[in-house]
Amino acid sequence: MSRSSDLKFWRRSIFGIAIFTAAFLLFQVQLLLGKFLLPWFGGTSAIWATCLLFFQVLLLGGYVYAHQIASAFRPSLQGKAHLAFLAFTSFWLVVAWYLQWRLLATVLPATSGVRRFGAAALDLAYVAAGRLDGFWEFGLSPWDIAAGMLLVREAGGFVTDLAGGQKMMETGDVLAANDRLHLPLAALIKQAIRGGRPAA
Repeated sequence: MSRSSDLKFWRRSIFGIAIFTAAFLLFQVQLLLGKFLLPWFGGTSAIWATCLLFFQVLLLGGYVYAHQIASAFRPSLQGKAHLAFLAFTSFWLVVAWYLQWRLLATVLPATSGVRRFGAAALDLAYVAAGRLDGFWEFGLSPWDIAAGMLLVREAGGFVTDLAGGQKMMETGDVLAANDRLHLPLAALIKQAIRGGRPAA
């Protein structure tokens, strides 16, 4: 067997092992671990299934992206296209992380803690039931918040967008809390978005 044949054999073998390992982790180990670990963090199997479906759709999008890149660019440009896309997504992640971190750094000292359950509808339902004091999030879809908003309002709470208006369904930004905490929480979030320091 020639050296080039050996190289092709090992490349195919490594590729096959990588595909098998990824599929095994995704469709076997991940599901089994999620079933046992997710309830420890306040989630349910339904939340896990939703997350799995979401990431499977993203995976399909990744396949489409790879096909388009391979079809539209010659090999010498494909690496540059990948690097440009990676740089863009990395920049976006840093911006999103910084905004969330700034919000947490502002809100945490004024509260007893922040907890998320992975589903806006569930978080809003818990606000309505009094299990959570407040909830905020950016860029949600109408079906994520419509029912939860109704629950909070029927329970006597307040729901606005982050600017204090009523454009939650258009912007996807939502802030919900009880009557005593809504205004202070809104002030903290506005302060964080502006980059100011919380009042002592």
